Amino acid sequence: MTNIKNQHWSEVSITGLASVVVQGMLLLPVGSSPQSRVVIKSANGRIKMLTAGARADKGTAAVLPGDLLTLFGGADAKIMYRPATFRDVLRFKPIVKVQLLVAALTLFATVLSSISAYAGTRSPTTPSFTADAAPWILGIAFVLATSNLYSSVKTDLS
Repeated sequence: MTNIKNQHWSEVSITGLASVVVQGMLLLPVGSSPQSRVVIKSANGRIKMLTAGARADKGTAAVLPGDLLTLFGGADAKIMYRPATFRDVLRFKPIVKVQLLVAALTLFATVLSSISAYAGTRSPTTPSFTADAAPWILGIAFVLATSNLYSSVKTDLS
């Protein structure tokens, strides 16, 4: 992952007037490099991650809806933006932290149950299905939790 301090920030002026304004989305001027998620910061110190797109008209300023326009300094203010990274998704999307915790706890449970299932097979009364199936079931749960986390982050970055 790239260090945030070394990432290139692009500066652009913002407006609320355009042929199309999308709620919760930054529309970059035509000719800007295409982005799906961007982190924007303003001179007043506000930082936010937003979905990005391109303007439909030939305007030279980025377009923000009224509430975000006010938050970032009003009409004709300047903002800086850069592509969002995995760290940004963790910082600005709290649910991803919860999903990461669930994946880690599932891994921990998988390891403990595998050890328990292995130790349990040493008893002559343990059914063979129980000893063989428990690690597989928990392993599958771990893979599903991890893939859910991966798809959530990937969706936020694409």
